Amino acid sequence: MSKDRDGRVSQAQMQKLLDLLSADGNLQDGRVVYKNTNKLKFWKRIAMKLNSVDNGAIKNFHKWCKMWADWKNKTKRKADTVIRRKFGNQSPNFTKLELRLLKLINYPIDTLLGVLNEEKSNRTHKESDTFSENLEQLENKFDDDSTDRFSEDNREFISLGVQDKKDLSHNYDIFGRHKKVTESGEANIKVEAERESSNMETLEDYKAKVHLALEKERIHQKSEELKLKALELKLKADELKLQETEVSRVNYLTELEEQKLKCMTEIAASLKELVEFTRNGSTRFHNVM
Repeated sequence: MSKDRDGRVSQAQMQKLLDLLSADGNLQDGRVVYKNTNKLKFWKRIAMKLNSVDNGAIKNFHKWCKMWADWKNKTKRKADTVIRRKFGNQSPNFTKLELRLLKLINYPIDTLLGVLNEEKSNRTHKESDTFSENLEQLENKFDDDSTDRFSEDNREFISLGVQDKKDLSHNYDIFGRHKKVTESGEANIKVEAERESSNMETLEDYKAKVHLALEKERIHQKSEELKLKALELKLKADELKLQETEVSRVNYLTELEEQKLKCMTEIAASLKELVEFTRNGSTRFHNVM
């Protein structure tokens, strides 16, 4: 068992602290209520149990009390920042312990989760719009390039036609030269066609990558929503468990009161019988005298 005196509090200790504070209704509106005890005795008992956790920090009761106050205030300020939408471009994340803490202090956690879901949805839509804009720009670029190449091909065919007319007025090998020019033009057209096909394949690949990225983001968003839903259900289950514990405690106290009342009734009956017996015995003794 290794202990770090006044060191970093472990997750197990933080969870243990929440368990202890949530037991027997010790928290009311975020404040610790000291039932049948005082602050000193209460936090000494808490410190003893937290210091017994393996691989955790060792603190005195005063520092554990301060740690709880600091953690509660920090988490509450973090949640307030989300609800007021003052967190900038990146919304903060909350751990399960932080969400449980907010639930214990009666923080409007439903509103908080609603804002987080809304921000995640907006961020997904922005990324989708960005992908669409990039895709549209790329398509326009390919369209422009195709138009330019088509114009160049037209100019090439026009120049070829002019050259043919020019060659007819001279004593050149017209048929041989025309054949070479035609073969060169066909080769250029073939190269351009292959380049266009390659560009189209690149565009299709980009579209496929964009579609795959959007699907991954949608699946990730759905996964996060399911995680938040699971956390909500877990918090509700913890709340029901606490209510069940409270009801059991009330029933137990009621049974104790009934037993105490029964004992008091039996004691009263016994005392009454003893008094009557003593009184009758004194009367007989007086008559004998």
